[in-house]
Amino acid sequence: EDGTFLTPPFVMYVDDLLMAHIKKLIRRCLAASIEALYRTMGPDQPEIRRSNLSMEKYYELVWSPIQTQLGLEVNTRDMAVYLPKAKLDNLLSIMKHWHQHRKTFVIKEASSLLGKLNHAVEVAPWARFLFCAIRSSLLKAMRKTRK
Repeated sequence: EDGTFLTPPFVMYVDDLLMAHIKKLIRRCLAASIEALYRTMGPDQPEIRRSNLSMEKYYELVWSPIQTQLGLEVNTRDMAVYLPKAKLDNLLSIMKHWHQHRKTFVIKEASSLLGKLNHAVEVAPWARFLFCAIRSSLLKAMRKTRK
């Protein structure tokens, strides 16, 4: 309200941080995230664990409105999350083997498909309910193999 700059919250997922800011403040934001990392984790202790900050990742950092995080593309300009094209192509290729005329499946193949579908629906949560039949068929098959 008074024009004072408010620092955005840093939402970490294990060791990944996705942040968006205006160009003139992004370096400050990045420095604050590194400080927050060391305040949380404490100083580096190489004899006990690896460094808190991966310098290789840090220097490879590309500043862009589109970043890949947790296997998904995040576009901070469009405010959208996408499944990367390679993952989508892979999923579509796997799904070609699953059709209405298929009578049997291997549990490992079905669980792999289900895992990939679960990852894909991170960008469209409503789609999770579209493959209930795969999930129930897989659970039923797994129960049969236990007996």
